[in-house]
Amino acid sequence: MPKVISNLSKRQLRRKINQRVTKVLHCMRYNQAHQVVNSQVSFNSPSPCEVYNNFETISESSRCKRANELYDSSDILSGSEVDNLKERLKIWSVTNNISQIATSELLKLLQAHKCFENFPLDSRALLKTVRSFKYRTVKPGKYVHLGFDIGLQTVIQKLNFIPDEIGVLINIDGIPVSKSSKSEFWPILCCLESGDAAKKPFCVGVYHGGGKPEDQNDFLKDFVAEVKALERHGYSYHGVVIKFKVKGFICDAPARAFITCTKYHSGFSSCSKCTQTGERYENRVVFSSKVVTKRSQQSFLQQNDEDHHRGTTILTEINVDLVNDVPFEFMHLICLGVVRKLLNLWVNGKPKYMKFSGLTITNLSRDLVKQRYLTPGDFNRKPRSLVELPRWKATEFRQFVLYTGPVVLQDKIPQTYLNHFNSLHLAVFILSNNDLIRKHGSYANTLLKGEIDRSLKSAVDSPSGTKFTQAQQRRKHAPAILQVHS
Repeated sequence: MPKVISNLSKRQLRRKINQRVTKVLHCMRYNQAHQVVNSQVSFNSPSPCEVYNNFETISESSRCKRANELYDSSDILSGSEVDNLKERLKIWSVTNNISQIATSELLKLLQAHKCFENFPLDSRALLKTVRSFKYRTVKPGKYVHLGFDIGLQTVIQKLNFIPDEIGVLINIDGIPVSKSSKSEFWPILCCLESGDAAKKPFCVGVYHGGGKPEDQNDFLKDFVAEVKALERHGYSYHGVVIKFKVKGFICDAPARAFITCTKYHSGFSSCSKCTQTGERYENRVVFSSKVVTKRSQQSFLQQNDEDHHRGTTILTEINVDLVNDVPFEFMHLICLGVVRKLLNLWVNGKPKYMKFSGLTITNLSRDLVKQRYLTPGDFNRKPRSLVELPRWKATEFRQFVLYTGPVVLQDKIPQTYLNHFNSLHLAVFILSNNDLIRKHGSYANTLLKGEIDRSLKSAVDSPSGTKFTQAQQRRKHAPAILQVHS
């Protein structure tokens, strides 16, 4: 008596699945040949079920040979058709993120037929994967500069017109390769500031090494040189010269400090928007609730606040405001910042007087789980219970503040807290839409300032008084930043 699937070990289960998949693939291949035969020759042939049942008695070579004999020379594809099919197969593999192993196996199955005998056997030959790059040494690793040309050409082709000026946003951040080593990538990504094509960034350059680059100026040297040339001469597209401008750098706090050569977020003079100096409190750097002198591009270039700078960045050579054009980005400022802080206060209660009762948290979790069945496929993730709050992703916090939060919180939390959350919800909703920004941008700014004032009022009763951490310090500058860079 065969074992129940649930009682099989992992090795046995893999073996069963591999055997089943192999049999089905061979059956499907024979079934395709059988259909062509029926359209050309009339004779009795076994059904696919019979082929499946007697599969093990038929060798691989005999099946392939028989399938090839069923087609005459008129079925063989022409050279142009083969090239077209190769290109379509290449696009299909890249678009659907098909692994190289799966693509190679598919090519081997196709080459068993005469029509595809000129197909490559390996996915690397089909995709024409570049085997070598021109790189230069950037300690402690290597850097490859790919340039703007191919990326901008692809993006402009997707537009319905040729723009007079191209405004781009740049993202720089580190990506660890694995958990077992210090190896990591530092790509320089670029996308258009506006338009549908802006949703798909392209790579300008990439660094790889056992740790981040030691010298940010050496890392950005090729990038800055090409940007300076594009700003001076423009970008030529089919004989039309298009103006080029870097509109801003969208990075997280460590990457912002790295590329601008300023103090990191744990430093006393680490605020990139004002000259306020922090102080040490309970093993962390905190800031006062007051906003002092704001930084400007001129003060940044002259390095008036010496404690804020760690050196001179090469980005000063390009036409970009390193104070206003390097904003706090939405994901860390709002989703992983404000919204996560609010939910942690309500659920975990630090300070305890802001924590909701266990019954309230249970009811909110139940309503969030109910929303799973009503959430369309446009969202990357379905709502989860507040028990899973430590594992929520940024998209879940975004969904909560923009969509599900106002629904599930209604009539379940104190009215003061609800008004506070609704102010944040409405302000973020307005600043997430260009049309609403033009109509109600000033109102959203007022709502955010009111939300911050209420946070200050609640902070007075906390042990730290009106002192802010670096993450809370950035919230003071949120209204002005979001209105410009939303």
